[in-house]
Amino acid sequence: MKKIISYLFIFSFFVCSLGCTKVEKKSQGSSTPLMDDTVYIGMTRELGVYVEDHVTPKKFTDFFGWDTVSGTGYDKYMDYCREMVKQYDKTMKKTNEYTFREYEDGFNKLTNLKIGDKLYVSLTNGVFPGDVDKYVFDFEDEIGAGNIFYPVLNMPTAQVIPSNEIVIVSGYSNMSEINKEGIKDRSTIDHFKEIMLPYLKNVVATDYIDDEEIQKKVDSIDDEEIRIFKGNFTGKSENEYVVSYWKQLSFESFATAIFIMNFEGDILNKHFDLRESDFTYVRLDGIVDYNGDGVYELIIADGYYEGGGTGLYRLFDNEYKLVAYGFYFGV
Repeated sequence: MKKIISYLFIFSFFVCSLGCTKVEKKSQGSSTPLMDDTVYIGMTRELGVYVEDHVTPKKFTDFFGWDTVSGTGYDKYMDYCREMVKQYDKTMKKTNEYTFREYEDGFNKLTNLKIGDKLYVSLTNGVFPGDVDKYVFDFEDEIGAGNIFYPVLNMPTAQVIPSNEIVIVSGYSNMSEINKEGIKDRSTIDHFKEIMLPYLKNVVATDYIDDEEIQKKVDSIDDEEIRIFKGNFTGKSENEYVVSYWKQLSFESFATAIFIMNFEGDILNKHFDLRESDFTYVRLDGIVDYNGDGVYELIIADGYYEGGGTGLYRLFDNEYKLVAYGFYFGV
């Protein structure tokens, strides 16, 4: 039951309600929105960069029985992964992690990335080439109803990088490095705090004093509650700012917003408008230009108090669309 609830929440809310698109040339004549298979969410782990293919399994909706309304389909996906291991693993080992060095026929329902495919990985210290050299079934990720199957990139030219870091993987060599730091200048941070605070006039947080629940209106913004990045976010100017506000109001409620602004505080885009109190949240974790067009995409963590994951959003006609997602876990 926990798996089904988590799967329902992750794919029904995070993926469907926030929208998606596809930029691949072969789909330009189609009116059906699909995910972009030129970019992926990756994660650094001991064996390399795990890539979550968010596109291929959804092409087999009927086979897996994906239903983002009822939340069904995860169990069939799990059964299929177990079947693949049983069919192709000849070691007879019993473990939670299985590695394959060849692309087997049954993998076509899980990914279209083949051994030797060359991609690029954006880290905070640069962009590095890598290629698919293995596939991993990681059944530990069943905890929280996560993805199980991953193509894995090796990165022979990369520096030592920490494990479990979210990265962006694409086929574009001119992709920018990820910026996760944002602006640290004190005066700029204080400037945007003053701009954001009036929007929070109706936000109420819950606190406890001597076991008594206290409701208090938000009248200030802590440094850890705001993130600011400068760059080109609309295609019109490099002197734009994306401002992310995130505050946990109680154990299971959040106030969040992500605005594109100029320095004077004029809102250029508020696709992720203020949620004064919500069970779910959005929080800007970084920016990247994955296709080298000079306009930054937004790396956004979204979730709830016991789970979440990462989505990559690209601007299309002043509307942000989800073009890649991955590593969602929940209970």
